Amino acid sequence: MSDMIKPERLKKGDKVAVVSLSDGMIGEKQYIHKYELGKKKT
Repeated sequence: MSDMIKPERLKKGDKVAVVSLSDGMIGEKQYIHKYELGKKKT
């Protein structure tokens, strides 16, 4: 069993970042619908 490192709890004022990998296809016509779906879910 490996030892898991647990970070401290978030506190008010902490910043959280989201990293999303991209394949560079978002500008391609056949993928625009995926971009629009993603915007609707936020």
